[in-house]
Amino acid sequence: MASYTTGKELRKSPKRLIAVGLVAVLALVSAFGVKSVMDGLTDIERETSSDTESELSIPTLSNSSTVEDKIIYTYDVRFHEDIQKGPLALVNRTHATKDLEEGLVSVFEHKNSHYHVKDQEVLLTEECIKALNAMLKAFYEATGREDLQVISGYRTKAYQQSLYDNAAQDDAEDAASRVAKAGHSEHETGQAVDFNIFRDGITLEFDGTEEYAWLAEHCTEYGFILRYPEHKVAVTEFSYEPWHFRYVGVPHAQYMQEENLVLDEYIPMLSAYTYSGTHLEINDKNGFLYEVFFVPKNEESNTTEIPIPAELEYTVSGNNIDGYIVTVATGKKQQASAQQIPADPKPESSAADESADLPTA
Repeated sequence: MASYTTGKELRKSPKRLIAVGLVAVLALVSAFGVKSVMDGLTDIERETSSDTESELSIPTLSNSSTVEDKIIYTYDVRFHEDIQKGPLALVNRTHATKDLEEGLVSVFEHKNSHYHVKDQEVLLTEECIKALNAMLKAFYEATGREDLQVISGYRTKAYQQSLYDNAAQDDAEDAASRVAKAGHSEHETGQAVDFNIFRDGITLEFDGTEEYAWLAEHCTEYGFILRYPEHKVAVTEFSYEPWHFRYVGVPHAQYMQEENLVLDEYIPMLSAYTYSGTHLEINDKNGFLYEVFFVPKNEESNTTEIPIPAELEYTVSGNNIDGYIVTVATGKKQQASAQQIPADPKPESSAADESADLPTA
């Protein structure tokens, strides 16, 4: 027979009353505790979500005298395949690249009215075309000429190999100095452009003389470099090409021109400037300061965390060797740092291959 306790009996039994009271108290405490724990878990979840969105750090910069001068950094993550991408990717006989599969646009569809394009199949990266339009508009304003023609931009690996094979049929040794093998041409980056002159329906070779010398003199103001100059043949291992220009970005182009460097010299030099160490400081023609540093590839992972400024404009480019180059536009005007590594003295000029047809490196 089931037994139970009435209210009257409880009043007569203090021990039972105390026991029931304790059970009630424990139940309330338990319920409150569960709610507190759940609330705590919710708070932890919110904090964790917020913390993982970005990590901040303040690097120790030798040129910063106060906390206000220091740049606050967060992180970006890149896969190792990104090392081959960007305007500072070094492509030469030693360092090959893969076919670029994205980021290409038609020059014909995006050009301005101050130059010609060979056909609608000429492609470049969007950033390269923007810089190209600005440069050739300025060229027209300075010279009155609108007869420059873009005859080559991006090339596939297969097309580049066909160019090399055709050149090698006549003289393989000579072809090697004029035409890159597949995977080793700058045109495969979508950042290189070749010019000729299209005047009165006639196509003429671009030799970079007379008013066209303006391009070599002013191209760095728009982020381009003359990639294969005459006095650096021994370094680039390609014949002089006055028509071949490469987009690398304004601060880098100007620094290379000022220090007499080609890309083959400049990119390895940048590895001396690290995120946690001294940054390379570059002033553009208007005196605005850029900071540049190198981030090596993380060999223990398939991704690399790259420090980037939290509130400033910046670019990240792979160097196509072993890491990434970060360029920060500080927005400040400042004198160039005395800590920059001086360039080697300018070597004697090498003779150009004047008998060669238009090279296609």
